[in-house]
Amino acid sequence: MKCIQATKTTKQFKTGDIKRVKDSEADSSTRDGYWKYVAKSEWKKLTRKPIESKVEEETISEKQLNRKKNTK
Repeated sequence: MKCIQATKTTKQFKTGDIKRVKDSEADSSTRDGYWKYVAKSEWKKLTRKPIESKVEEETISEKQLNRKKNTK
């Protein structure tokens, strides 16, 4: 499997579209000049959702209470 990116706009694809295809299809597509090889990480960026980290924010009063506890 290879990842290829469209270099020219066609009826089906816009410039910059990335797809993952079999090796033989990738070879024929890149020979035509409408596609180029790209890294798998580029394809992953488009298809995977980023993991959201849960960061709890403290209010100002909570921060002040924590400071008082730390100074004692």
